[in-house]
Amino acid sequence: TILAMPKLKETAIIALASFCVCNFQDNMETNTTKYSVALCTYNGSKLLPEQLSSILKQSAPPHQIVVCDDGSTDQTNQIVNDFMMRFPAILWKHVVNTENLGVVRNFEKAIGLCEEEIVFLSDQDDVWMPEKASKILQFFGNHRFSIVFSDAQLVDEQLNDLKITMFERVGLKKKYLQRFHRKHFGIFLLLSGHFVTGATMAFRKKIVEQLMPVPHSPWFLHDGWIATAGACMDEVSFIPEPLILYRQHQSQAVGASLNLSEKDTPKAKQGKLSLWFGLLRNKPPI
Repeated sequence: TILAMPKLKETAIIALASFCVCNFQDNMETNTTKYSVALCTYNGSKLLPEQLSSILKQSAPPHQIVVCDDGSTDQTNQIVNDFMMRFPAILWKHVVNTENLGVVRNFEKAIGLCEEEIVFLSDQDDVWMPEKASKILQFFGNHRFSIVFSDAQLVDEQLNDLKITMFERVGLKKKYLQRFHRKHFGIFLLLSGHFVTGATMAFRKKIVEQLMPVPHSPWFLHDGWIATAGACMDEVSFIPEPLILYRQHQSQAVGASLNLSEKDTPKAKQGKLSLWFGLLRNKPPI
């Protein structure tokens, strides 16, 4: 269990967020594309205030923030309530699960509660760069794709730069990205390694609703499933620049720890290939 952060630090972060979004109403009026944020929490009180603050400080602020808590026993839900009181211009939904759903089902629930057509996924422990939302919204405005992910800058728990991005860490070379949209190559890449994290993902909800529920599989979490199944529909693309600070620490659910060059076990390879061909034969209707 993560220890709750000192009240003084928590209050200071919330106050900073309040100062930085003093013109929030004006920003909302100039942001013509509304979007929801689906944020899942579990005992995240130590790092959650910085994540929420970075979302609220976006140059294109969200219209809605959905928080699904999976039964936290620390101060996580009190922190969410404090932000809700301080930022009433946001349309908030805060749900505390009566039983622990796990990360995949909790994100499914949060996505289902989002009301806007564009949905951004968010972990509880990262930091969004100020232009993340505006760059992704601009991407959607200029491209037909319905699912997009980006690179991420790896940092430690104190946000010290680790001098490497997520794409670099997993060995996702530029030449691979240049071939991403060639027939089936993006699917092959997605099945070869973990380089799409939900923390960098956004999508058009009407497409992703067709991919729910996430199948019970040892090969995918919700983000890997959305990306791979979406790629079978030719609905996935990427922004090759880091748009978040992606914290690496012991208590996170998943980190940037796998490499495309690491060999799968024969069982894992067989399972992924079976799922790949199943997806290709049974593309969800668009």
